[in-house]
Amino acid sequence: MKTGQISLEFIIAISLVIFIFLIFFSFYLEKNASIRVSDKVIKLKRECFRVSNALSSAVELGDGAVIDFNVSSRVFINSGSIIVEGFNTSSVCSYRGDIINSTFTGRVNIINNNGFVTIKNA
Repeated sequence: MKTGQISLEFIIAISLVIFIFLIFFSFYLEKNASIRVSDKVIKLKRECFRVSNALSSAVELGDGAVIDFNVSSRVFINSGSIIVEGFNTSSVCSYRGDIINSTFTGRVNIINNNGFVTIKNA
């Protein structure tokens, strides 16, 4: 065998190994992106349930209940639904109670005044 042929076979073997590595790396990048999107959706769902729990607590605690908390995303309350927007996606959950439609973000006050629950930015 000539040394040129051995070098060519070695280059082909190394190229094959690099190609296989690139295939596995592309699968890794795809799964990683999917996990990041799932993480963002889960964070929005958690925020949505936090708002829903705060609204339910204000309704259940009755007259005079005041709940203060922070939200990091934009929140819309519309006829039984809570929509939380952020990270180029949104999450929807429901709440129990009779609450007027509103939009808020940042620091929030939920006040139950004579059975009428209002939500205000603090």
